[in-house]
Amino acid sequence: MATTKTAIINRALTKIGSRQVTNIDSDNTIEARAALNVYDMALENILSETLWTFAKKRALLATLDEEVAFNSQKESLNIVYQKPVDCVRIFAVSDVGADWYEEEDRILSDTAGLGIIYTFLNTNPATYRSYFATCFSDLLAAELCYPLLNSGTKTEELFNIYQRISLPKAKAANAQTGKAQEVNDSYWENAKYGGPNIKELS
Repeated sequence: MATTKTAIINRALTKIGSRQVTNIDSDNTIEARAALNVYDMALENILSETLWTFAKKRALLATLDEEVAFNSQKESLNIVYQKPVDCVRIFAVSDVGADWYEEEDRILSDTAGLGIIYTFLNTNPATYRSYFATCFSDLLAAELCYPLLNSGTKTEELFNIYQRISLPKAKAANAQTGKAQEVNDSYWENAKYGGPNIKELS
């Protein structure tokens, strides 16, 4: 059976001992309203955590007819690209020697014909892997705990479970679906802001 938005939310509600919903898109219960308030932001947050295989895209960037207002010291950014509208987080670029920076909905670079590998905003639960759906429901449980139960202690406990157990477990399962991803987040952040060259993830 395909994973649904309602099923993911109901698992989160069960985890905190709240009533389940029948259909998240039509119910008007306290639980449904609370879930809808946090769902989209929580989804974007968890998608940004790693290069999930079910939310991975490659794209050659569209060049914009714009000029960079100025370059700071040691910059030579003269090409302006449109950032894909569904881009959550960029993990690699096609040219390991390229300098590039994100600014608003643009990507500035010194390299022509730039391509990127990125996590896109995949809002279709039917495509989610089971390990991701489980992890996502644990994050939602933490997000829903305080507005529904008004318990700071329980909320902190659930966030710790998500961050220390659920998320690492899901990332490990995701990494086993292809070539090992050896580069950690700090490497990507350094590379993104002009640090070491970026190696493409397969």
